[in-house]
Amino acid sequence: MHMIKKLKHKALSARERKQQVLQNVNKRKAYFWLSTWFGSGLITPASGTWGTLFSMPFVVAAYIFGGATALLIGCVIIFAIGLWAAQQFEKDSKSHDSSMIVIDETAGMFLAAATVNGSVFSFVLAFILFRFFDALKPWPICLLDKKVNGAFGVMIDDILAGIFAAAVLWGIHEFI
Repeated sequence: MHMIKKLKHKALSARERKQQVLQNVNKRKAYFWLSTWFGSGLITPASGTWGTLFSMPFVVAAYIFGGATALLIGCVIIFAIGLWAAQQFEKDSKSHDSSMIVIDETAGMFLAAATVNGSVFSFVLAFILFRFFDALKPWPICLLDKKVNGAFGVMIDDILAGIFAAAVLWGIHEFI
């Protein structure tokens, strides 16, 4: 029974923190909608997974129109926009790496998909691998997540998770 009370308190605290952050940001500004990837970062639980899922139509469209090159260019563009949007979100919310910021997942997913072969299975596998590395945060992803501050810190760990996912996906396509 004590454990249930603790969990309820923790959940309430998380909801209160989210409400406080939402009160401090300007929901009419572009940085809010971009950093939350058009509001997908507001969905709970697992906002990172939702953000990645909402990225998939953009990832697939980039692949269809330009293959790996378009995905890599898209990653660079989204990374740059993400630096600005995350910095603005953090400044206004007075918080670091809010779970509502999911543009980092979008940039990472664009990178993770750079080695897909075009099949639905390959895109699904890229999604799963990216979420695996982003959630697990093996070394050195965990080091970047803990040691790098600011908007760059928000973005860079997901870029590395995308690199890990792309490398594993490439290996699967190449050797299996």
